[in-house]
Amino acid sequence: FAAPIIPSLNIQYRLFEDLNVRVSYAKGFRAPSLKELYLNFQDVNHDITGNQDLLAETTNSYNASLSYWLKREVYSIRIEPSFFFNDGKDVISLVTTPEKGPTSATYRNLDGQRHLGGNLNVTFKHQNGMTLSAGYSLTSESFEDGDDSWSDPIRYYNVTVNAQYQFKSLGL
Repeated sequence: FAAPIIPSLNIQYRLFEDLNVRVSYAKGFRAPSLKELYLNFQDVNHDITGNQDLLAETTNSYNASLSYWLKREVYSIRIEPSFFFNDGKDVISLVTTPEKGPTSATYRNLDGQRHLGGNLNVTFKHQNGMTLSAGYSLTSESFEDGDDSWSDPIRYYNVTVNAQYQFKSLGL
């Protein structure tokens, strides 16, 4: 596969000392792996066949984020919302082939695949060494069904919570 030029543009701008904005665009490219092209694996539970006709994937990715620090004497709070959109063409996926049997699958190019999502992370940091953080993310995924029609989005949610303490007197 001939590797195309894969440009990216990243801009970071500090609106003022405690507010930072980032936006980016990147073009992606992924050639099929040897496994996706040539694998033939059959056993009692699997019948996976490679596909030598696969095309390389291409993706356009867009990202934007803010980072805001609210600073006080003994603590600070960081708020970070971010958003992304990925628009893929010829995405390689392992798909079932029921016409060959119930355990049969092969690699195929999907017309299109889109991911849209966002994250919100909040971090509380105290001068005594305690840091608490929490985050929430939502990602939706949809597939092109052909004729420029897209499937209903599948949504994925994620929540994270983290606590840590730095024992400064012990150097831990």
